[in-house]
Parts: sequence; structure tokens; C-alpha cells
Amino acid sequence: MNDVVGVPSRSLKGMVALAALVGALALPLLKSAPASAAVLPVGSSGGANLIFADEFSGTALNTSTWRTCFWWASSTCSIETNNELELYTPSNVSVTNGALALQARRESAVGWNGKSYAYTSGMVMTGGQSGGAAPGFTYRYGYAEARVKVPAGQGLWPAFWALPASYGWPPEIDAMEILGSDPSTVNMTYHYLNGSGTHMSPGQAWTGPDFSQGWHTFGVDWQPDAMVWYVDGVERGRFTDAAAITSEPAYLLLNLAVGGTWPGSPNASTAFPSDYLVDYVRVWDHFGTPTPPAPATGYAGAVAADGPVSYWRLGDASGTVAADVQGANAGTYLNGVTLGAPSLLTGDPANRAASFDGVNDAVSIPSTSRLSPAAAVTVEAWVRPTSLPGAGTFRSVATKAESYSLQFNGGQLEFTTMVNGTRRRAQAPAGALVAGQTYHVVGTYDGTTQRLFVNGTQVASAGFTGSMGANTNPVVIGSWDTASEFLAGTIDDVAVYDKALTARSIADHFTQGSSTAPPPPSTYRAAVTGDGPAGYWRLGEATGVTAADEMGASAGTYRNGVSLGVPSLTNDGANPAVSLDGSNDAVTIPSSAGLSPSGAVTVEAWIRPAALPSSGNFASIVTKAESYSLQFNGGRLEFTTMRNGARRRTQAPAGAIVAGQTYHVVGTFDGTAQRVFVNGAQVATSTFSGGPSVNTTSIVLGSWDASSEFLSGRLDDVAVYAKALTATQVANHYNQGKITS
Repeated sequence: MNDVVGVPSRSLKGMVALAALVGALALPLLKSAPASAAVLPVGSSGGANLIFADEFSGTALNTSTWRTCFWWASSTCSIETNNELELYTPSNVSVTNGALALQARRESAVGWNGKSYAYTSGMVMTGGQSGGAAPGFTYRYGYAEARVKVPAGQGLWPAFWALPASYGWPPEIDAMEILGSDPSTVNMTYHYLNGSGTHMSPGQAWTGPDFSQGWHTFGVDWQPDAMVWYVDGVERGRFTDAAAITSEPAYLLLNLAVGGTWPGSPNASTAFPSDYLVDYVRVWDHFGTPTPPAPATGYAGAVAADGPVSYWRLGDASGTVAADVQGANAGTYLNGVTLGAPSLLTGDPANRAASFDGVNDAVSIPSTSRLSPAAAVTVEAWVRPTSLPGAGTFRSVATKAESYSLQFNGGQLEFTTMVNGTRRRAQAPAGALVAGQTYHVVGTYDGTTQRLFVNGTQVASAGFTGSMGANTNPVVIGSWDTASEFLAGTIDDVAVYDKALTARSIADHFTQGSSTAPPPPSTYRAAVTGDGPAGYWRLGEATGVTAADEMGASAGTYRNGVSLGVPSLTNDGANPAVSLDGSNDAVTIPSSAGLSPSGAVTVEAWIRPAALPSSGNFASIVTKAESYSLQFNGGRLEFTTMRNGARRRTQAPAGAIVAGQTYHVVGTFDGTAQRVFVNGAQVATSTFSGGPSVNTTSIVLGSWDASSEFLSGRLDDVAVYAKALTATQVANHYNQGKITS
């Protein structure tokens, strides 16, 4: 048994690069075995439980279990980064005479990429297709075994291996790799990244009989504390660095590569066609070793169940390695981070936290493709700052510089992303976090809206669209880049996801970690969203020029310096309002089909006018010019629609609205009647028929058309519906949002 030196990875740098384009797929862990559980691994007399088996006893491949290309491909594929020469095609895969045959041929073919290949070959895998077919089988720990007959010949490279179900790389578990030029030697390797991000590939090469001359079994027993390789039921290799062993579910692959940097190219003596034959593939829960521990429960279980890319609990008692619970991306403690600090999770006090001195302490985690998502991200942590930075200075909780950051900007917590080359910020209200207190903080971006949560409750949002910048900067905990913006305080349980967690998941995490339920979400917001608006602009942004649409469809733009972050007009004090100067302030929202209804419409808002226009003048609250408008005509509130070419007005009584007071105002039209409501009560109605005019003009808040009829005062929680709300719904909205003290 000798250490394998220079054994390359079967995969996957090129494939991992594609992961940023096609994303990842959530996978089930196990599939029931079709064979008898009495079957045991070759050489084992223990009580292992069979959890998967394919005996290839039919006449065709079971396509519900196996795919014939990698997860990122739909028809043909190859691994170009290994300089391999084959094109994998479905026609090179067959099941006959009780065996799976993967056949390599010397024939020309054009691949998915337009490139010509001189060889074709076959492969199968139990993984799925990202964004498409679900996986046939994945497992977390167990003994995987295959009985195979490998071909001999220069340039041939059969393998039996496993890759992570997240479709990232590494880790990689190679149960068997044999070079056709040396068919008596089996190579058994495990690929992973160490704490400093260096690719490690420990393994063994064992020389036995000429494996091309008959059938042999190859297996690997993957357990939490050891990786053990077997050939024909006899142990031939072992790896026991438990901290390096992955815990991420994996799928199986068998393939016959042709050529590449390691095996070299075929020569004149290489026989074609050549077959790699597989009698069976089986997986048991173990080979004579304990079964894996039960899944985590409580807070750690809640996080794990939501599928983070990486999850650093920071509970390490000693050393410099910050373990990743997902087993994928361990970090390194730098400059004497204090370990073993009291946990910040009252719901899980046994797992300790880490304390950062604010001078040079940090944790650095090497970049990977899944830690650099382009479409969506969540960053989550628990933090107890000992001090907050002054105005104009920053302190980082968790950052991937120039990609995403959960940080303090002055004394305010913010979540920032780099989208389309521009830094976008969602900032918590001033005073939401204070020094010396513990907080659960989460930032999310879903491709259209950026949100910030504190203790399970959303405190800020910003709407915009675009992809985040992907880069190779490390993820850093407690600093911006390990050289600046150091945080002073305690940090615990940091996780990064390549998706946006839902508000429900975030609230559940807070509850599990704190043993305290978060305050209930805004009942007003729930009432509005529950009634299905086409667009809903809460106007609660603290910074920026984007007015997020809570429905995620039609973000608006703040024009000419609208004042953000003024006190809310509803009882949801965590969501501020905006102030309009009456001179040129406005919010513009592009038209859409949902915002241009032809049959019925409702326009809703909360207002506090600083002044009302005089007779003959207008000031607009919400308008889609020449379609519908909720506005002031002189000193009277009115709702107007354009129908059948005529402007139809329904006016509240004179004096129903006065300057300096807060009102909930709603206009509806249901196809026959137009109504105006103030503070939940109907105050005016008009009867006529015909649908509102449909056009492509923008919706404008605070002005008729962003150039005239400007409103002076505060505006909050604007919504437009492609239907007429009932009087009961309007009254409910008012009652849910009104301030009662």
C-alpha cells in the first residue's frame, strides 16, 4: 500500500464554474433498496442494512435511478478540465446479459458545445439535473460497492466514485480508479479542502491481480470518522482525519474516460470498442462500523434542514480550524480569536461561541463557487457587539468582499450586495441594535428584493434586480477582508446559503436559537398581501433610490431626493414612511399588465398631507395617468378613472381630509360602482359601467406624472389591486394598520 502521488481529481473545476450559472438542487437522502436486505457486502459478516441496489438484470437502464451525463448536461458531456478526449453519449450505455456496459469507441462525434471529439464513451450517475430531473439516489454515510470488470489499454480510465449532492466540488470520494495501461493497480483517493483552502488528495494505490482479466468488487465505507477502501472484501486503504471527512450527502458515478492528463492518450494498441462492465451497484448503511449519528435537532437541525452551503458553529474548543458542519468549507481562525466563549443561543448553550478583539481577529474561509452565488443569497449569524462603530466607519459580521456583507455601517446594521456592479444596501433603523445585547441577524437577496431581519422580524428591504458579483475573495467572519473593519464582540453560528430563506424559516431559526418566538409580523402587511395586490410598495427603505415591491414584481424609483425613513403612518413602526416635498419629489413605477387592469381596480394608501391644494389645483397620491388616480382636487379627496374615454370622479365630502392628520384612503371600481373610503368607512360612491382605460404610462406616487401636481406630506404603504376590495376588506386593512394610542 503506497500513497498516491499526483492523482488528479476526476472533476470538476469546469463543472463547478457552471454551477454559478445553473444553481443547485435540493436532494432527498435515501431511496429504498429493491433487493433483499439479507444481502451483505463481500467479505462482511455483520448486520449491515442494504439501502440501495441495482442488479442490472433487465434489458434497459433504469432511468428513474440513473442519468447518462453530468448534472449540468441535457444530452452529451465531457470533463474538459482533465483534458479528456471522450464525449459521453447515451448510446454508449446499455444493459445486457445481466450487466451494465459502458462502451468506449474510436469514432467522431460533435458534442453539446459544438466541438468535435475523436472518441465516444459511456457514463452513469445517480445525481439529478439542476433545475430539471430529480436525483435517483443520494446517501449520507454508508458502504458503496460495485462488482465490475474493467478494460485494459493505454488511455482508458474506468472509475467508481461519489460527488456531493450540492453539485459543488470538492469533496470527492474515489472508490476505484484504474488506468488501462496499469490494470493491476487500483487507486483509492479522497479529495477535500483543508482549513487554509488547499486541495488535499490522500489515498492509496494497491497492486493486485490484473483486474481486467475477471470480475472484482471495489467498495468504500464512508463514515463520520473514517474512510475505508476494500478490494474483493479486503481492506486496502484507510483515512481517519475525522475533521476532514465530509458529511454532505453524495451521489454515485461510474464512467469510462478516454485520455486525459493522467492516463495519456490511446495508442495503436488500444482496443476499440472497449467495455467497462458492471454486475451490480449496492449501498449499505455501514461495513462493520457504527451507524451514523442521528441528525442534529434544535437550532442546528433547523439550519441544516434549510440546506446552507456552509455552516460554521464557531464552537471549536481549540486549534485554528473553524469546522463547517456541512463538511465543505472549513475556515481558519486568525490572530488568536478567543474560542470557547459562552454561546449566544439560549436554546443551545452547549455549543460555544467565538470572541473577536476588534483589532485583528478574524476567520477566513476560502472561496468556492457555491459561496459566490449570482442569483440569490442568505447570510445568517448571531452577534453580541461590545461596541458599535462611529459614523462613517464599518465593522463586519460576515463578508465576501465585493459580493455580499452583513455589517455595521456606523451604528446601523446593514446587508449589502454588489448587484450589476453597484453596491446595494438594506439598513436597519437607527437604534435597532445596541452594544452589549445579543441579536440574530439575517440578510437575504432573492434576485429582486434585498431584506434584513433582526430577531426573526424583517426590519428593512430594498427592491432591485440583477446578479451579484462572483469573485474569489474569501468569506471572512469578524472583518471585511482580514485586514480591516474588525468587529469587537462575540459571534456565533454563521451560515451562508445560495438561496433566499423565507421569512418563516428565519423566524423559526430565531425561535429555535433563542427559545423565544419573534414578535408577530405586521398584521397590516399580512392583511394586504393576503388580499393579493398586483403591487405593494411599503416605502420603508432607509437608503437608496429603489422602492421595493413587496410582491416582488414592480419595484419603483425614488425621484429628486424623496426623504426616506420618516416615522410610519401605521402601527408597524419598524417600517418607516417617506416624506414628499410638494415641489418635485415622486416615486415612479413601470407599467405592467397587472397594474393596468381593464375590469376592476383598487388603489390604497396611508397619507398625512402637510397642506391641501387650493380650489382648481390638484395634488396626486397615486396615479396612472389617463387610467386611474387617487388624488386631491382642491381640498377634496377623489378617486377618478378613465372609462369609455370619459373621466369619472367620485369625491369625498369637503372637510373629510384636513392637513396634518393621518388617513387610510382607498378608491375602488368594480365595473359598475366607484367608491371612496376614508379610515375604513365608505364616504362616497358613483355608479357607471365600463372598464378603466389600459395604457403603458407609469404609476406615479406623489405626483400626476412626475412633473406636476406634487403632493406635500407623508406617504406610506401604497397598494394597487386588479380587483375591487370589498368594504369588509377595506375596514379590516384600516383596523389592522391604525395607530390606537
